[in-house]
Amino acid sequence: MAVLGHSLGGLIALHLAAKLPEIITRLVLYGPVKPPPEAGQNGLHARAKTVRDSGMVAVADTVIGASLSPTTQKTRPELVGFARELLSRQQPEGYALACEALAGSSEPDWSRITAKVIIVSGSDDKVSSPAAVESIVSNLTSATKEVISFKEVGHWHTLENPSGCIQAIEKAFKL
Repeated sequence: MAVLGHSLGGLIALHLAAKLPEIITRLVLYGPVKPPPEAGQNGLHARAKTVRDSGMVAVADTVIGASLSPTTQKTRPELVGFARELLSRQQPEGYALACEALAGSSEPDWSRITAKVIIVSGSDDKVSSPAAVESIVSNLTSATKEVISFKEVGHWHTLENPSGCIQAIEKAFKL
């Protein structure tokens, strides 16, 4: 079975692959995150409180600034507007719970992950930086792993480079 995940969903997919290595044979991870250090945990708890108190509009510009590449922000106003709309329509409580889940997350049992793994990274990804992706790759013991890095792409790979993301999925099924 193949599992795809983005950001926190990538970390969840890694945990799933560690718990069910006999079932999960392929992972395609877009900007997977690792459990944050204490400062990151504190920031996530603060963001959860902000959205509960003031709604998604209170964090939308900050999230967009950290998630979309500078190139996208300058040259693709329609995509920036779409991202803002996506954020604005999220339920604050659901978003807050996701922030708290990431703040309280843990590392998967790396030694149990045997799936073939493709990690998609963006050169301008501030959430799952290229260094963070390399850290994940170094922890993986699976025989087949590959990083695909998109230039001038931030954390929202599927919005900024949808065709490249589709090609990553297709590649996973050829491994």
